[in-house]
Amino acid sequence: MKKLLLSILALVAVSAVQAQNVNMYIEVEPTTDLKNIPVTLYLTNDVEIIGLQATFALPAGLTKANYNYDEDEEMYFSMTNRTTKNHQRNSKNMFKSSAPDDLFINCVSDNNSAIKENSGAIGTFWFDGRKLADGTYTVKMYDACAFPDANSRIDAAGKHTPDRSADYKSFECEYQFVVSNGAVVSGINNLTVAGKANSIYNIAGQQTNGLQKGLNIVDGQKVFVK
Repeated sequence: MKKLLLSILALVAVSAVQAQNVNMYIEVEPTTDLKNIPVTLYLTNDVEIIGLQATFALPAGLTKANYNYDEDEEMYFSMTNRTTKNHQRNSKNMFKSSAPDDLFINCVSDNNSAIKENSGAIGTFWFDGRKLADGTYTVKMYDACAFPDANSRIDAAGKHTPDRSADYKSFECEYQFVVSNGAVVSGINNLTVAGKANSIYNIAGQQTNGLQKGLNIVDGQKVFVK
């Protein structure tokens, strides 16, 4: 009986950990203003968190200078009302990363203010893409995680780790978008998740490394790139 009780308690504990899921992904939004291309971070969390962090990489050829900085608000990343004033204050002046041209965001509350369970946009940053010719480009998010409390974290893929010092650099996702005639016209979300690329084929049935001009088959879905 004692063993059965312990087994039930262990199962409940595991279920509680597994229920703490956090999913994060990005979208490059269509725009006719290549000077201010918006990238929005979306967060779905089924547990309260006190903050999150992630690192972003722009398309090849663009550098730190291509991120748009809001002089009035003193920030690169504009947060939505899903966060608190405390999160927003702590997100200012946060351009720092081990990679010199990547944008690191860290919006963790220092007074344990909660981001409630919900789903939707958590914030947006903008970059200057006027150097981009017509074609297909990639914005990447990596090393993304959230913090349910000051002593633990949840990887963006939903993996719970009770030690914030552990390595969480396995998660990444990419968003490919298309520039055509001086505008961002379309994109495909999350082409890479946790290091696994989705299947992309041309009309001849040959697998490709990314979107090509013309008709593409992405995970069985037809995607046309001008």
